Amino acid sequence: MKKLISTLLFFIPLLLSAQCNNGEDLIINGSFETGDFSNWNTQECLLAFPVQDVVDDSFIFPIAGFSGMDNIPDGTYAAYNSFEGIGFCESSLCQTVNVPSQASSAILEWYEIVEWDATLGATEDKTHEVNIINSSTGNTLQTIHSITINPNTILVNVIANSGWSNYQFDLVAYAGQTIDICFTEVVQEPALNGAALVYYDDISLTISCTQTPTVESVPTLSEWGLIFMSILLMTVGTLKIASTTFAGIGNLNIQVEVSSYKLPFNKRSYTQAMILTVLLTCLGFVSSMILTGDIAFSDWIGTTITAPLFAYFVHLIIILTKE
Repeated sequence: MKKLISTLLFFIPLLLSAQCNNGEDLIINGSFETGDFSNWNTQECLLAFPVQDVVDDSFIFPIAGFSGMDNIPDGTYAAYNSFEGIGFCESSLCQTVNVPSQASSAILEWYEIVEWDATLGATEDKTHEVNIINSSTGNTLQTIHSITINPNTILVNVIANSGWSNYQFDLVAYAGQTIDICFTEVVQEPALNGAALVYYDDISLTISCTQTPTVESVPTLSEWGLIFMSILLMTVGTLKIASTTFAGIGNLNIQVEVSSYKLPFNKRSYTQAMILTVLLTCLGFVSSMILTGDIAFSDWIGTTITAPLFAYFVHLIIILTKE
């Protein structure tokens, strides 16, 4: 009994965490419209230049040739991240998300501009990566996007006129998992040898859900009547079959007579059965909210009427099992 209760208590929060809302964006502050890195976990290289920041469309980069904040894809603000600093080091922007187990797709989308000038003595590559990280272990599960900056190369907006690039990846393979989505710049060299940065904006993780049953699939009040009668018949049948078993067992005595019929009852067993019934009811209501988004009024009435009888039926099974 204790093991069963423990198992039910374990699964209820799992069901709650699995709720899937079609079209929901799991990224918070993905367009940085708070004007800062709220909801993001940041890390920066020593002596990073330029430092991580959130800027508006009036921003002008302090090095000639690099682009400013023109044509921000969404809203007024965007973020930038540097991969210039004292290496080995990483500058990163990360956010933790729970991908619902019922997701049929989980589209990660973002806009970026990558610019660099590695003509000032660089001897090691620099790397721009978008990684999926196991939130529990910190291990990289997948690198879904990567750009390598080679020494003695240059790509700035004035020269390449690259503008904003859009990327999309489906992360449905991580449904049911908690992951970190990290935008990371990796610096190898232990020296400052040329500016490089990435602009980010309009980062989103949009969920589509598998089709779920409609509210009409939940029992109506008339169906609850059938459920009640079914449990009642099972209870009566159990009493009839087990009448000889109960006879003469302490205070669980049944006198099978026309004028006298005493139902077996054990307070401790009934309490256990009622606890189990309440837990199963909670599990059912949680499942109904997840699958249909609603608990019908008929369910409340039907459960209130049926639960005590079901508990009594279970209590009979407990008694028979003990005997």
